[in-house]
Amino acid sequence: MIGRRVIATGVAERENGRVVRIVEPTLAAEDLPANWFEVPPSFVPIGLAIPKGGIAGITASDVEEFLEEMRR
Repeated sequence: MIGRRVIATGVAERENGRVVRIVEPTLAAEDLPANWFEVPPSFVPIGLAIPKGGIAGITASDVEEFLEEMRR
């Protein structure tokens, strides 16, 4: 699955409230966004704010899932 985005599913092991590993994960490949391999323009300064409208390929539900996992 090199060069692919994957989802790992399994039992999360936690230490100090953080996920540190997934036990016996099952991996499932996902299709990559069309712009996955685009080279970012060199004129974008480091620390530039996230553009209005979000980041291409990242949905609000992706963000909520990520934040929920971080809160555990």
